[in-house]
Amino acid sequence: MTDRNFHILITDRNPHVRDLLKREFANQAYRVDTAGEGAEILRLAGTTPLPHLIILDPETPSDLGEGLVSALARVGSSIPIILHGFGLEEVETTEKMVAARVEKNGDTVRLLEAAERVLRQHYPARFKTAETEGNGEIR
Repeated sequence: MTDRNFHILITDRNPHVRDLLKREFANQAYRVDTAGEGAEILRLAGTTPLPHLIILDPETPSDLGEGLVSALARVGSSIPIILHGFGLEEVETTEKMVAARVEKNGDTVRLLEAAERVLRQHYPARFKTAETEGNGEIR
């Protein structure tokens, strides 16, 4: 991946998983913030500049009285979300913000690929610009 200056918010209840994912995404030239609980996630999801993508463990602790995806939708966030956790087929959400689901299995490659796919879908102009040569043709 070339540097397109994407900012990702990674959330997980486990600080070791947060650190691992932060390192893996930073190695791919992403800017990364991490959060370990609901109020912190909402605060970081509303900071300027906004993250381009949220990777969310649905089991991240929250005292918000509702699911984190619903809480993000309620505060008006339209940032795409990748759910990253165990038993995702059981996680129900009607929010359109959920762009992908990646089951946790220790393989970060699938998560990195999903992130690139979601970013390409939501920010296509940034990819076209990076792939365009000086003559306007796509490489």
